Amino acid sequence: SSVPLWPRLSSLWLSMHTALPLDATLSQQGPAGKDIVGDDAHELLLSVQHSTDNVQLCSAVVGLRSCLVGTNSGDAAPSALTGAAYALGMRLRLLAMDLSLDSSGEAASELLVVLRDLVQRSPPDLAIARSMLVDEPRDSADGMPSLLSGIMRFMGGGNDDGVGDMTFVHACGFLAVLASGDQGVCRALRGAGLLELAAGRLLRATSGRCGVPTVGIRPDEAPLVAPMREEWPHFAAVAVSLLEVLILEEEPDTLTGLPVILRSIWEPGGQPRQAQIVPDALLAALDRSLVRQGGSLVVQQMHVGALRSLGQLVRICRNQVFLSSGAHKALSWNVEPAAQHLLRADAPALAARVLALAGGTDECGTAVALWFLAELSEGAPTERGLRVGEHLRAVGAAEAAARARSSYPSSEAVQRQAERVSAACERKRLDLL
Repeated sequence: SSVPLWPRLSSLWLSMHTALPLDATLSQQGPAGKDIVGDDAHELLLSVQHSTDNVQLCSAVVGLRSCLVGTNSGDAAPSALTGAAYALGMRLRLLAMDLSLDSSGEAASELLVVLRDLVQRSPPDLAIARSMLVDEPRDSADGMPSLLSGIMRFMGGGNDDGVGDMTFVHACGFLAVLASGDQGVCRALRGAGLLELAAGRLLRATSGRCGVPTVGIRPDEAPLVAPMREEWPHFAAVAVSLLEVLILEEEPDTLTGLPVILRSIWEPGGQPRQAQIVPDALLAALDRSLVRQGGSLVVQQMHVGALRSLGQLVRICRNQVFLSSGAHKALSWNVEPAAQHLLRADAPALAARVLALAGGTDECGTAVALWFLAELSEGAPTERGLRVGEHLRAVGAAEAAARARSSYPSSEAVQRQAERVSAACERKRLDLL
């Protein structure tokens, strides 16, 4: 039973909380000088810890969120909530012990929202949450899942058959904040299989494809579900954002967002069992947004993030291959060069559409789309004979590069990437370098 844990958890959080300095300037004083926000937050946190049902828990968490919303978005978290990430994280772990109740997902969703908002405003809580992910990776002896394991249980338990899953959305947002710019957290998330989990959910929600479950089953033979409908744009945006953070890892250039550092994202134990599902999910999201829905009037952050991620995957997998299908540790694989797989999926055409949307008004979108095409055109021994130049010319990449150079004469990033694309369009095959 989880009941005996609560007194100890409450005492632990209170000891942490009272040891932290309070910032009186963040308090809202009542008529008698009473700290309204502090008192309310304290009572709500105790309610979160001691709640005996998920309805009561949701009510308390919503109250905590109102305490955060009551301050300006750029302000620090109220001092009464500083250090609360540990208590909230522990409550989420306990909640993940029983996913049988429908209300568990709703309560987890509310907890994840508050945790995300809290760590964005409170550096101490950001450090606490990161430590819980990296330093406590294993489930406890009494069966309580670790924080990461608990979050992944909620992320993997949703149903994307035509509807949205806000628990997954809020989990992506929370984890993206924790992982952004932190190599240790990125490694922990990748090692736990989060790349595959997030990409699988994105692919299923986008196109109804369920990935490639076993050796010998082609992607087009995998079972289909109903793609997500109205909620898909937001669902896809947060999923791509999380994948981008995990794949790029470092803080990119503030203007163009072009990756600078190149690290392997597949450490021992961290390679996805179905590595192809990662680019497939990103390509499917771009295709749905840019081609099948056709509703984009401007370049969206999801477009830029997906192209950044795909370009970085090309860099990482150059001289290597994607594992096209098969379960982990299978004896046989169906393999395909990375660039060839992207060409078969019409990736150049998707980048060309982003270039068209960017026009002469979006320097970042232009630079990233050109950079992706340039990276795709680089040669590799496993990809000799691929006629990338023909693919680029077919989508008008040479003309788009010329227009970009004319539109941004003072942009070093655009000029450099446009020059690379123009040179690639003139080559017949990758082995003719």
